[in-house]
Amino acid sequence: DSLGKLVEARTSMLARITECEEQLQEREYEVEDRDRQLTVAHNRILGLESRLRDTDTKYREGESAQDAKIASLNLNVTELTHKLTAKGQEIADLQTFVSALQNAERAVREQADTRVSKL
Repeated sequence: DSLGKLVEARTSMLARITECEEQLQEREYEVEDRDRQLTVAHNRILGLESRLRDTDTKYREGESAQDAKIASLNLNVTELTHKLTAKGQEIADLQTFVSALQNAERAVREQADTRVSKL
């Protein structure tokens, strides 16, 4: 009777050990699967970080290029402002010259009219 109980207990324990080993094997597969998933997720994160750095670098380079373009445009505006100021002065000088010529022409006409009227 006791031998039967021992055999039964042994059989029960072996069944439980087999069951535990199967569960352990299942858990190991789950852990391996999760590990693969984590590796994939980690690689995706690394890829995103890399793309983010590339985008940031391109943005900064673009920003620097825009800053350089703005500085160049500011120089062009300053240069054009100086040219415009110089042209404005030229126009003022020409207007003064034309005005002097018109005054001289008027004076010559008046003298001519005076001479003609004396004749």
